Amino acid sequence: MRNLFWAYAVVWLLHVGYLMSLAVRQNGLRREIATLKALIEQKGQTPVGR
Repeated sequence: MRNLFWAYAVVWLLHVGYLMSLAVRQNGLRREIATLKALIEQKGQTPVGR
């Protein structure tokens, strides 16, 4: 019975770690998207080659 508890504990810890890594990656992607949007807006406001 003790082994079953530890097996469940390990599986839950793996799931929590995976979800945390997804959250970190998602935040990084959101920052990158915001940066790209700002660059696109900046390029649209300045004349290109004139």
